[in-house]
Order: sequence, then structure tokens, then C-alpha cells
Amino acid sequence: MRFFGVTTHKNQSEVLNALADDRDRFFDTGLVAFNFKSDKPVADAMERAAKANIGIIAMKTQAGGYATEALGQISPHQAALKWVLQHKYATAAIPGMKDLAQLKEDIAVMGMPYKYADDRILKRYSAAVEGQYCHFCGKCEGTCPMGVEISTINRSLMYAQGAYKSKELALATYREIPLSASANVCLDCSAAGGACVAICINGIDISERCA
Repeated sequence: MRFFGVTTHKNQSEVLNALADDRDRFFDTGLVAFNFKSDKPVADAMERAAKANIGIIAMKTQAGGYATEALGQISPHQAALKWVLQHKYATAAIPGMKDLAQLKEDIAVMGMPYKYADDRILKRYSAAVEGQYCHFCGKCEGTCPMGVEISTINRSLMYAQGAYKSKELALATYREIPLSASANVCLDCSAAGGACVAICINGIDISERCA
């Protein structure tokens, strides 16, 4: 094999910074979730890794691609992809595409600039999915005394409810979680009369999502 890459859905900034700090340059690429809702530390780490000649591949570019009536007939997907592609430190983007229509929609933005209208579209879309989209920052997991893998549970829900609409992918992702850190623990907690104390800094209702 000529090239090696690493991918992660958690601790993304830490992983990218580790790639940048690795003097041996064992890994050539980093595949990370990056979109208009990504936290600044992730963007900063991406830029730093790119300057260290690490190829940065952006996934989850459409921020879940949830269906919403907030934009009427306007699709947020082109604006979301353009937002990612405007960043020079993003070497490539791999938006998920389920059919030819989505492929054509994505390819059409190649070479198109990110404009004010795109910014307005994404602000409306962002507000519409505020309680659904998980940033995968993992900060909520430190507030759960039972060690539930909340980020992975939310990622599974995104695969089922977002643009993926894939129950198979959702179930496969959920099954990666050890039983001791799954939503089963949440059910045991609520059955015992306990209230969820896990907190999402981005406003997701964790107890409702994990129930």
C-alpha cells in the first residue's frame, strides 16, 4: 500500500492535531466530519493538518441533510457543499448521494462561489435542525455518569432520519456500541425513576433522543 489514512467521528480536533504533530508522517490523509455547523477547533485543526501536508477529506458535509419545510422548495444541499469547498484546507469532499438527482445537484456546484444567498439559506436550515443535528463533539458524554455513547447514538439516528434514510446503516452503527454504553442504559435509568443529567451544549434534548 502506498498511502494510509485515518478517520474519526469523535475527538476530531485531537486526532487532526496529532496527525500534524507526527514527525514520521505515517498517515497521509484524515477523514473528518466538516460542515457549516462544525465547531471552530475542528476547522483550526483541519487547517493545521493541511499545512503539514495531510490531505483533509470532509464527510458529513450536508449536516445530516434533514428534510424541513423551513426553506419551502429551496434545497440547502448545494449551499452546504459550497460552504465546505470554499475552505482551501479541505482537499476533497465526499457528500453522500443516494440517486442520480443528488449526484447532479452536487456536481453542479463545482467552481461556483459561496454567496450571501447561500449564507442565508444555511442560517435558516441550521435553525430548523437545531434540535436534531449532533456536532459529534462528544462533550455530552462526559456529563453522563453511566458512560453512554450519546454521540454514536445520535449518529445512528441521523442515518435513519436524515438524508441517508438507511435503517441498515443506522442499525450497523448502533450495534458497534457496547451494550453497557447503549441506549439500554438510558431505559434502565428512566425505569428506576432517574432523570437524565447529560447536557448537550448545542441544545439537543438528549433524554428524548436516547429514550
